[in-house]
Amino acid sequence: MLAHLLGAASPEELQVVSRLRKFARDQASKPLDDAGWGLLLHERLRGPLADILTLLALHAKPMFVQAPKDLGLNPRKDELDVQGSMLFFVNMFKYAARTLGMDGLRLFKKDEFAGRLQVVSTDPPGLLAAEEMFRERPKKELWFAIGKALAFRRPELLLPRLMPHDQLDLVFQAACSVGTSKFVVTADPHQVEKLKVTLEKVLPENVRKNTLKLLARSYCEVQHPGDVRAYLDGAELTSNRVGALLAGDLEVVRKGIAAERPQVSRLREETKLRDLAVFCVSEEYARLRAQLGLSTVVPT
Repeated sequence: MLAHLLGAASPEELQVVSRLRKFARDQASKPLDDAGWGLLLHERLRGPLADILTLLALHAKPMFVQAPKDLGLNPRKDELDVQGSMLFFVNMFKYAARTLGMDGLRLFKKDEFAGRLQVVSTDPPGLLAAEEMFRERPKKELWFAIGKALAFRRPELLLPRLMPHDQLDLVFQAACSVGTSKFVVTADPHQVEKLKVTLEKVLPENVRKNTLKLLARSYCEVQHPGDVRAYLDGAELTSNRVGALLAGDLEVVRKGIAAERPQVSRLREETKLRDLAVFCVSEEYARLRAQLGLSTVVPT
């Protein structure tokens, strides 16, 4: 960690890293489960706000599904045969999706778009990859980039990837308004009301009247200005953790942090590296590597 993320290792420590590297396992032998994902989440993705947005991703799916044509995609031309393709990038995509416990994802390729990799909310959902991602590059570099992007397929992170901050704030305030009359709307009341009506139609009655009600009331007790922005920051940091776990090489991760475009929040590189440095020496990280079958085993 000192050697690669912070660049602060001594020559002796670098020698130790070099010796241990040959005992490191590159590829996971087991998939990540829901409990494992819980260990990956940044602390800003915990609490009633995150739970409300996760609830919407799970139970208000019709609001967020997009047809390929609305994304400028033509399935006949742009969608790849994931199971049949032997392209290197596709194989790396299949490995990453399998390891992260994400089955049945579609894969689209487009010449150019705003980001190099992006989760899309088609039905079934998929990943959109730029043409440049199919050029020859090291597998760990791809694992980091694909893992970072696929993190936003999880319901805990999905909505931030589908809409900018202001729109996400509107959706969140509408959900809180559905849950409780105690919530004070601070965004455009007309837009919030319009979204509220839609949510009331889409959400199952038991979810709306029970789970959402409890979560909205809980949020009212702890709410602070800037909560949605903090949630976006936490989503970005979590995606870096996912990429780092898949890549398993902190030198690759440091370069990836500098090279990959932000998915949902622009943070200083120092902030991103500091979060990874703390996470990669945590008990949670060790448990995750063990769960995936990636623990380094040194012969005695």
